[in-house]
Amino acid sequence: RLIESVPHEEMFEYYRRASFLVFPITGPESNPLVVMEALASGTPVLGTKVAPLPEMFPDSEKVALFSDDLDELAEATLHPERFDRRICREYAETHFDSERMAEEYIALYEKVIQSAASIKR
Repeated sequence: RLIESVPHEEMFEYYRRASFLVFPITGPESNPLVVMEALASGTPVLGTKVAPLPEMFPDSEKVALFSDDLDELAEATLHPERFDRRICREYAETHFDSERMAEEYIALYEKVIQSAASIKR
């Protein structure tokens, strides 16, 4: 069943009940929070192979399928056993931990600042 809009306070319950999050974007997304929320709720993700999804989820075969082949995505909906909801949740916990993400952002900013400083010399 396609659900178009859900109040924010009810979102995680919808994720938990969903067989999949279908995320068929056609253009780049800067930070697909909805994908991270779904995985954190234990919901596998099916989506198109558009940046940054393949880059953000390089080792995601047990929690997500990103493909440009719409028939492959449709076929995946018939096999929910392919994905393990517990592994989806664990994937989100290890890959999107707020402390880890903050540390990675700080390291990236420091690298950019160092690069900019070396260019000025």
